Amino acid sequence: MEKLILSIPFFAANSHGEFVTRATSANGFESGPYPEGFNLDGKLDCIVGFNEFEKLQRISKDDYQHIIILFRAIVHNDQVKHLIIGFYETDKLDLKEIAPGKYQITAQKAHFVTTNESVDVSDKIIAYNLQNKILRSNSQNHPEYAVWLNDWYNNISSKENKFFQYKDYCLQLRQKSLT
Repeated sequence: MEKLILSIPFFAANSHGEFVTRATSANGFESGPYPEGFNLDGKLDCIVGFNEFEKLQRISKDDYQHIIILFRAIVHNDQVKHLIIGFYETDKLDLKEIAPGKYQITAQKAHFVTTNESVDVSDKIIAYNLQNKILRSNSQNHPEYAVWLNDWYNNISSKENKFFQYKDYCLQLRQKSLT
């Protein structure tokens, strides 16, 4: 069995700090990584919306030994950038609906880097108009995605894992949004 690599976009809340994170809000579920756990339970959760879910639903849970979810932050500074900031790894893609149109994926392993160490993939994403698209390494119509995704995964996984610092940062932002 082979591994499947996905690249899931999400809108970043902050790009000027040490880490790029998802937006946080007290009254909603933002798409992106939740390393502190969606329910603040310490699980490695990822939240995806309905459009992403429809694409993920087509993936058979038994066809792949490992599923790697690359987090592609959409950052708005002077110009729009697409940065691979980290990844989750899971043995199966188990999607759980947590609210209408919002789904949770829980993983077993995580790897995140600082903003300065992130992988800028803007050139390919913008040139091919893939800004809001999930890329899959098993795409029949776009075999080039497998090459790109493997390159991005190898690049990000070769960098020092700052997961615990990233998790603490996300938890602090979340606590602020709850007060």
